[in-house]
Amino acid sequence: MGIDDEAENAFVAGIFAPTHDRPIWIGADDLAEAGVFVDLTGNVLAGGDTNWAPGEPNDWGGDEPYVTTGTDGPWNDAAPNTG
Repeated sequence: MGIDDEAENAFVAGIFAPTHDRPIWIGADDLAEAGVFVDLTGNVLAGGDTNWAPGEPNDWGGDEPYVTTGTDGPWNDAAPNTG
């Protein structure tokens, strides 16, 4: 699974995120190489393929490898066990 366009991102944010009381992982991370986020299919998230919130990704605290989204849709890099 990957989020390939704005419509898919809106679907995830609108359908899945409201059912949770915290952000959900969208299937992407930078575990293999810091700062290079890839989805579960191995595609690098770059340019128009992203929906980062302003100021993200920021690797706050030095340990935010997972890409999450909330009910508003923009992405955040998050630490393990966030929430």
